[in-house]
Amino acid sequence: TSWDSFHGLNFSALGSAYRQVAAQQCLFRNSLATRHAALLQLDVYTVSVAEQEFSVPFQLDPLDSKVRDVHILASWFVLEFFSPPHGSRRNAAANHSTLSTHPDEPCTHWQQTVFTLAKAVQLQADGVLKGQAKVHRASWSARDLKVELTIGAIAERFVIVGAEL
Repeated sequence: TSWDSFHGLNFSALGSAYRQVAAQQCLFRNSLATRHAALLQLDVYTVSVAEQEFSVPFQLDPLDSKVRDVHILASWFVLEFFSPPHGSRRNAAANHSTLSTHPDEPCTHWQQTVFTLAKAVQLQADGVLKGQAKVHRASWSARDLKVELTIGAIAERFVIVGAEL
């Protein structure tokens, strides 16, 4: 659906604003076109505030041999709970639990975060999507994040709103 002509009305200004805020929604495995790439791993026992802001390259390999148009990039997280701190003598296996918000797992209230691209990127069967992800805290709110995703020469900026329910 084009934002320029939705049932005869021009919502193009809304479409641009809508894309700039990353949305939370549940995705399904069959909606993915690539394998995942880990962008960040944190040890919650030792992480500093500075480590939560990062800039990393990524590469997304196709899941199959189909040519596809990629309209969104999605993110999710995996948490491992109750693992003892590094160097601890506690029994890690007895206390280990994992929470994953991957699209293969049952959907949780955290869902996945979806970044809608202004223009689809074509993923060739034998190609990869290479890019850069930059994540920083927003100056106006400690709960909000500014995200810049670059694929090739195209850079898009988004905000993840922490208080969004």
